[in-house]
Amino acid sequence: MINRPWYWPDYYIAKLDDLDPNLLYAKGIRAIIFDFDNTLKYYPEPVIRAELIQHLQCWIEVFSKQKISIVSNQVTRTGKECLQTEASKLGLRAFATGLLIKPLPYFLFKAAQAMQVSPAQTLIIGDLLIADIIGGRLAGMQTALVQPLSQNEQFSSRFFRPLDRWLLKSLKPNELTCYLNDVNKEGR
Repeated sequence: MINRPWYWPDYYIAKLDDLDPNLLYAKGIRAIIFDFDNTLKYYPEPVIRAELIQHLQCWIEVFSKQKISIVSNQVTRTGKECLQTEASKLGLRAFATGLLIKPLPYFLFKAAQAMQVSPAQTLIIGDLLIADIIGGRLAGMQTALVQPLSQNEQFSSRFFRPLDRWLLKSLKPNELTCYLNDVNKEGR
């Protein structure tokens, strides 16, 4: 097993349905925080696609609507309205960070508190290492990095993405392969 950097995710997946919510629940995860743009919703599309909504229903069946939240670095009125509309369609809580953007963990703590779980029992799933994974680590949460749904990105993601890519490349390919093999062996 390699000694991974502190900012490395607990799970690294190609797409959301690569994670099994039943397995996560069995491992002690009691709540989920999703990022919004390019994790649940293709940016700049205004709605979550039907196939992702269908997959989210599986998560809701395992965790319940009360134990799933969406936390997004939305700063514009339009972005915040889109976030709230899509979350309310699913019956989920949504938090728009405004200027307190992730990786600052304020809204991650706020979401965990609203779901009445400890950060240690919470998994954050997002497409940005710098924002979602480091934010989750700072909050004491478990983390899952998913590849972005789209190459199109909102401003804050465009700002973070080059550093994200550099950090991901900072691990030698064989280290990443060893890490993924260890994760798979451990059943994480």
